[in-house]
Amino acid sequence: MKFFIDHDWQENMQTPNKNLGERTKIKSLLFLSITYLIFGLINHSPWRPIETHSFSILIDIIFNKKILTPIAATDLFYSHPPLYEMIGGAFTLLFNFLDTHNAARIGNIFWVGLTMLSIGLSNRELWGHGYGRQSNLIFISSIGLVLNIHSFHNEIAVMTAMSLLFYAFTLHVRRPFRSSVLLAFGLTTLFLTIGFSSLFIFFIICLLLLTCPNWRNYRFFIFLLIGFIAALIPITMWSILIHNQDPNKFFAALKALNNFDISKFQYYLLNLTWFAWPALPLAIFVTVKNYMNILSFRRFQLPLVFLISYLIFLSINGPNNQIHLITFLPFLSIIASGSIDRMNRTFSNSITWFGILIFGSMIFLLLLGWFVMICKLPYSLYERMFYLSGNYNLEINLISISISSIILFFWIKNTFTSKITNRSALTHWSISILTVWTLISFLWFPMIENRKNYGQVFDQIKDIPEIKSSCINHSELSDGHIELIDFYTRIRLQNNYDCKYLITYVNLNSEKDLNSYSEYQMLWNAKMPYDKKSFVLYRKN
Repeated sequence: MKFFIDHDWQENMQTPNKNLGERTKIKSLLFLSITYLIFGLINHSPWRPIETHSFSILIDIIFNKKILTPIAATDLFYSHPPLYEMIGGAFTLLFNFLDTHNAARIGNIFWVGLTMLSIGLSNRELWGHGYGRQSNLIFISSIGLVLNIHSFHNEIAVMTAMSLLFYAFTLHVRRPFRSSVLLAFGLTTLFLTIGFSSLFIFFIICLLLLTCPNWRNYRFFIFLLIGFIAALIPITMWSILIHNQDPNKFFAALKALNNFDISKFQYYLLNLTWFAWPALPLAIFVTVKNYMNILSFRRFQLPLVFLISYLIFLSINGPNNQIHLITFLPFLSIIASGSIDRMNRTFSNSITWFGILIFGSMIFLLLLGWFVMICKLPYSLYERMFYLSGNYNLEINLISISISSIILFFWIKNTFTSKITNRSALTHWSISILTVWTLISFLWFPMIENRKNYGQVFDQIKDIPEIKSSCINHSELSDGHIELIDFYTRIRLQNNYDCKYLITYVNLNSEKDLNSYSEYQMLWNAKMPYDKKSFVLYRKN
């Protein structure tokens, strides 16, 4: 029988007997995860618009000493508790030899590491020993994680808090007291990340689970009661502190929820179809295969309830921003891990070859673009890329080339030498994602950074002494621009026409734009590379 299993006698691509030990597989997963997280984390400036809001809150914490109720430069009201930004601030103190934005992003390693630990432990509770590693492979292979987990945004902490809550629910059958403590910790973390909306998510999860008969038992009610009461202690303490410091911000935080918006529901559902590859098709596959057992087994009920609950929350309270979709990935990965040993040969082959074609094409285009910028051949393509990079002269960096070559060789070797099995398909996806991100972060980041680094413009404002501690109005600036000015200059612009100074974003070649500010005197102007509009500082005559 051993001979037939190893030779796939059922033709369903079952995993053969283990050739590698468990420790070796875990070390390989750790290597892939840490490498993927570190690359591209600290070698770029704050990028607009994904990072600017959280960085503006971070600046309010660090330089204005507002620990409890910091707000971004564009916020009219208190938006959410700043746990994520406070952890980022702690890392800036710990790594004070780095720039503020680079040190703060290192905190993402802590958040994502805790998320992956929760995913692995949850999957071991639901699917059994050995599946935790596979769910994490699916998680880090997701297309939507590229750039998002390397960005400073509080949704990273939301993803972690939801994963901790999920693990608490999976553990309550076997370890009721320990899971209650974990529930309190996860709910408190979620509250200190998004505020009172966390309680709404928690109640939706509980109500949906109670519709399933196997969750309506004494143990589950005791678990919820102990965990919720324990979580109320820090939540109440934080609420009292905020109310005593600023009652207006406290009542503004209570009014966080809006009405259900079907357009938001459609937006997130539509974007999830590409954002969650390969987790989504694998999750759909295993759900269809086990459709008769969906309402009977916890391994399907629990992740589906968490997915539905967070989708309802985003449809009510979430802005149209794709980064919020990363919170869906842990639950989809957990469902998808059940497909590992259930895929047939055709499905496994299609996923493997689809990944090879897609990522192979992306790697080829990334290398081609880098070669064109270095060798300036063909010249017509070089001219176009030179223009799009903001006239950036790309130079050869031996360290970047060496690291990229090592990862590229690793990808080529895995592509041409590994046997196609269900588990090797996931491994190949994760290595392909790592290779693409490595080429982007080491070979392409200098060009991208030249177009997206607003520090080269806004740092000049600090050299104008007369505007320090002055009232400065703004016009024609996006929220991202206002928050970046706050980050680089520590100056918070005001929406006040009576201010003596004005910063605007106009086309200096347009007489119409210039005539709109005829009552002002121009003090300074600068613009990003190959931007038609300029940032202009005016002073009233």
